[in-house]
Amino acid sequence: MPKGKTEKLAMGISGIAGAPHMTYLLVKMRTGLTLNEVAYKGGAPAMADVVAGQIPLVFTSLAAGVPHLKSGKLRALGVTSAARHPVTPESPTFQESGLSGIVVLLWYGVLAPAGTPQDRVAILSQELMKALEAPSVRERFNALALDAAPANAAQFRKTLDTDFKMWGEVARKSGLRVD
Repeated sequence: MPKGKTEKLAMGISGIAGAPHMTYLLVKMRTGLTLNEVAYKGGAPAMADVVAGQIPLVFTSLAAGVPHLKSGKLRALGVTSAARHPVTPESPTFQESGLSGIVVLLWYGVLAPAGTPQDRVAILSQELMKALEAPSVRERFNALALDAAPANAAQFRKTLDTDFKMWGEVARKSGLRVD
């Protein structure tokens, strides 16, 4: 390699504009870190290649990485939560590693058609929150390194609004088309 030239590290992502890719773009936007993005057709092939040593890095969910972290095949360089995760307490947060402002939480939510009557939304919300509090559900979520964070419709709407704003900005500044 010519003097003064540096090769970018290859970093696997589970596809363009998915959560791992967007998280990398946020890190890139805030830090200037530039990696060679290798888009895979899903997280499993990216994970297989990083475990096999075909690529040196992968941006992925904690749930996907836990088996490989626990077996010692991979080491977490950072997690995007505000605090260390109880499943991998040895893994530092991005903030602890000096990357302030990089807190990303992935969520799953339940959506209903826009015209759904409010009383039906309230019933569905109440039942979902009750289900997420069940010990068997909590146990299963913990085993998968997922954190149950029940939210009512108004709280969820606030999460959506905040995330739409943040990820829209990341997409626009990164040159991704936002429809």
